[in-house]
Amino acid sequence: MAARYFRDLLGRDAVATGEAAKRAADFEKVLTLRGRQRRYFSTDGRSMTEPRQIPDSGIYAKTCFSANDVITRCHEVIELFGHSREELEVEVEDRH
Repeated sequence: MAARYFRDLLGRDAVATGEAAKRAADFEKVLTLRGRQRRYFSTDGRSMTEPRQIPDSGIYAKTCFSANDVITRCHEVIELFGHSREELEVEVEDRH
């Protein structure tokens, strides 16, 4: 998967999108992932900062995170579905 911005890993080009496609029946488990004050995933995008809809799921991902936080959220998603965080590989291309 190619993504231009780290936040794209949580939205349309998402790690979450891949899990949604594979696990449509239980993908709603991502709704349990949350911070101290806010949810990371929701069925109501209006309640989120910079929401991106995950295709064909009815679920939105909050994308207002630093690059490190995006990777942390991706690790949480893949671990929630029984994968190891080592399975996530992100290559960063230097465009300069």
